[in-house]
Amino acid sequence: MPHFVIEQGNALLTAQERADALRLASQIGAACGFIDPVDIKARILDVTDFALLDGRDSFLHLSVHMLAGRTPQQKEALTLALRRAFVA
Repeated sequence: MPHFVIEQGNALLTAQERADALRLASQIGAACGFIDPVDIKARILDVTDFALLDGRDSFLHLSVHMLAGRTPQQKEALTLALRRAFVA
């Protein structure tokens, strides 16, 4: 089962932002063509204590965990799609 784990510190401040991030990650995963949408698990982990030496006071990090069986090309395409969606 694919897991989309969003770690965040002060980046998703409202319930709507949190719901949108979960929905976006899930939709991108479902649209990739090699993940069954009903298998997707998405969650947010809040981080309260962190240090960023570049002066920022928030961060968002998305990890994807999948079982074996996906090609490197599939993984790369998913990663690029997620990055484009979350950076936009």
